[in-house]
Amino acid sequence: MSVPARPAIMLVEPDLIAREDLADDLRERYGDRYRITAAASAEEAQHAIVRLRLANTPLAVVVSALALGDGGVEGAELLAGLRTDDARVKRVLVTDASEADHAVALIDRIGVDQHLVRPVRPAEHRLYPAIDDVLFDWESRAGDGVPLRVLGHRFAAHSFEIKDFLARNLVPYVWLDVDTDPEAARVAQALRLPSDPCPTTVVFGDGRSISDPALIDLARALGLTQEATKDTYDLVVIGGGPAGLAGAVYGACEGLSVAIVEDDAPGGQAGSTSRIENYLGFPSGLTGADLAQRALVQAKRFGVEWISARDAVGLRVNDNGTRTVDLSDGTALSARAVLVATGMKWRKLNVSGLDSLLNAGVYYGSAPDDAVSCAGEDVFMVGAGNSAGQAALHFAEHADSVTMLVRDSSLRGGVLSSYLADRIEAHPKITIRCDTEVAEAHGQGRLSGLTLRNNRTRASDFARADALYLMIGVKPCTEWIERVVALDERGFVLTGTDVKEAAGRAPVLWSPGRDPLLTETSVPGVFAAGDVRAGTVKRVGSAVGQGAVAIAAITEYLKEHIAEVR
Repeated sequence: MSVPARPAIMLVEPDLIAREDLADDLRERYGDRYRITAAASAEEAQHAIVRLRLANTPLAVVVSALALGDGGVEGAELLAGLRTDDARVKRVLVTDASEADHAVALIDRIGVDQHLVRPVRPAEHRLYPAIDDVLFDWESRAGDGVPLRVLGHRFAAHSFEIKDFLARNLVPYVWLDVDTDPEAARVAQALRLPSDPCPTTVVFGDGRSISDPALIDLARALGLTQEATKDTYDLVVIGGGPAGLAGAVYGACEGLSVAIVEDDAPGGQAGSTSRIENYLGFPSGLTGADLAQRALVQAKRFGVEWISARDAVGLRVNDNGTRTVDLSDGTALSARAVLVATGMKWRKLNVSGLDSLLNAGVYYGSAPDDAVSCAGEDVFMVGAGNSAGQAALHFAEHADSVTMLVRDSSLRGGVLSSYLADRIEAHPKITIRCDTEVAEAHGQGRLSGLTLRNNRTRASDFARADALYLMIGVKPCTEWIERVVALDERGFVLTGTDVKEAAGRAPVLWSPGRDPLLTETSVPGVFAAGDVRAGTVKRVGSAVGQGAVAIAAITEYLKEHIAEVR
């Protein structure tokens, strides 16, 4: 049996001494797992890349200086080419401080994964953290060399749900469309699958397969979830988005036993964001899924249990001072404190034809991998927030055209960040239609077109459409606790001083002889953080901060009450 080739890390640096020093640093840290190769120019690097491909050696990371010749920018061109040739390769740009302004413009244009400014030594502080970061991303997608295969119809709703779940969990897979791919027909025949219709089937690297799996069964098969190990936790967090993950990490750091319940994948709604560019400390930006996966790894290192692919469906207050969270699979978790961080979900659009085409050309939200499947197609996007703006830019890299449908008279009339509006308006593939809404969706089995209406003149027209992505506002995920804790008129959770002011609306009146703690709800021992909480700023950074603040209140609560509930 042949031994799989070690993946490669390539360094491209024209200065001989700097190249040898950095190559030694890379070998010292990564040489046991990766092959380290170095080149002095873009041409030499391209020849080396060809040799690696011929040897079936995966290329994981390219670290390149900006200028590889006489004041040129060949390093940027090399990295930009890699983006086209193999999007999986992680790209790190190294510049001098004097090149900073030029580098920022290049980062926006070519989308590098990390930017380092010389000096990059000592490596322990300046080089290794950046390389560790990109290798984590690369390894999370590389798998074991034998990726999953997903067999099905592109416009079958369950096929989309399976692909979307895998993408949000950063599980690499190969998609085989039974309608267009000859390999799909061969696999279906080998598995003796029915042909009309062919069920959505997941084929594992070892040959096992499951057809039309429920997400919880797929999560268990892939090791993406676990079962509860404790009778009672110090803290159960409901929601694995930025607020919930931050709360879990900080809670575990305080020595609390913590479990997270998440119905989908790490990151919640934020996990589907194609690129977060305004998160502090990541000048090159990162995807929502990347941020969430990093946070989940960090949480697990502190002992947090991840119970996913299940919904929280109820919350009970027990006489012994604990709280019970009921789950959709019939199980329940007991906790001394609960953090509600369920975030928000996209509002449904009540338009004729949409429901019958859901996940068959009509989608709420988007995952980064969706854009690739829209290559050569005409895509429509409803919404004018940052999520819609980032998605439009991402889809424009693959689709023939992207049309943003904006209800207001201007793209800049809502919450879209100015830097995104500038890029959208300048993009040749993106068309902005203001004062426009969807009046009807058309198609048999898949979306084929839209009737669009000008909400000012009421005039309508028909547009051919291959895909419609809806990102038109959100509502809090609080249906499961609306009879238990106090909510405001829009369904957001009231906390702190707002609880006492809304006592008349609270299902459970505040009774302890103290004021509610910051982030504490109308039920003592139940806290809220993130977008689900009333009066908060709907930003990823804010949600992370609220998760940390909530833990300060939770630890204060537990110190005061832990004796009576143990």
